[in-house]
Amino acid sequence: MRSTHLTPLVTLTTLFAFIGSSVAGSPDPKAVKGVINVHDPSMIKKGNTYYVYTTGGDIGMRTSTDRINWVYAGKAVPWWGTTDLWAPDISLHNDTYWLLYAHPTANTLRTAEIYLATSTSLESGSYTDKGIVIASTESSPYNCIDPSAIQDYEGNWWINFGSWSGGIDLDSRLPIVLINFSIYIFRVDSNGKRISDPKKIAERPSTALEGSTIFKHANKYYLFMSFGNCCPTTTGV
Repeated sequence: MRSTHLTPLVTLTTLFAFIGSSVAGSPDPKAVKGVINVHDPSMIKKGNTYYVYTTGGDIGMRTSTDRINWVYAGKAVPWWGTTDLWAPDISLHNDTYWLLYAHPTANTLRTAEIYLATSTSLESGSYTDKGIVIASTESSPYNCIDPSAIQDYEGNWWINFGSWSGGIDLDSRLPIVLINFSIYIFRVDSNGKRISDPKKIAERPSTALEGSTIFKHANKYYLFMSFGNCCPTTTGV
C-alpha cells in the first residue's frame, strides 16, 4: 500500500439509509421491514436491486429494491450446509463479485480460515468456491476472521482482517500475559490469491477489535473498526 497514512475516522451512520445517498444530502433513515434478522451485513447494489449477505449458519442473502422492504434470497455458499460462517464481505472486481467470509473453529482462540467465493450474478447458487485465502492456527499472531477487501489508489487489491484473540504479547512490566488485539492486511492478485505476508496496521492491547473496513477518500485511507465487548460494556467505533 502507498505511504499515505490510514487515519481513523470516528462516525456512526445507518447502513441501509446511507448507501446510495449523496455526500451532501441527508440520509433520512427509515425503519426496514421484512426478513431483517441479520448480523454482520455486507451490501452491494446491482442494477435496481440491493443484495445483503449476513452471518448465521451458511451465508444468507437478502434482497431489496428500495432498501426498506427485504426478502430472503437463499444461501450464497450452500456447499457448507449448516456450518457456522462469519462476517461476509462482498465487492466487485471488474465483472466478478468476490464474497469473502470466515470459518472459525469452535472452542479455539485463533484457529480460523478466510475463504473466497466468486459469482458474476450475485444470485443464490451462482457462486464458485475458490478455497482458502489465508488461515490461522493457535500459534499465529493473528486471527483470520472478519475479512474486508479494499482497492488502493494504484489499483491493487488488499484484504484486511483480524480481531478477537488476535495474538499474545508478553509484557515484561506485568506478571500476566496480555491479549493483543490487532488488525492485519495483505495483498492479493487478480484471482484473490495472497501475494504478501500479513502486516499489522492497528492494535489495541487488551481491548477487542473486530469488523475492520477501509475506505479511501481524497488521497487518504480511513480505517473503521469496532472495539470493546458486545453486551456487558460499551462498544466503540
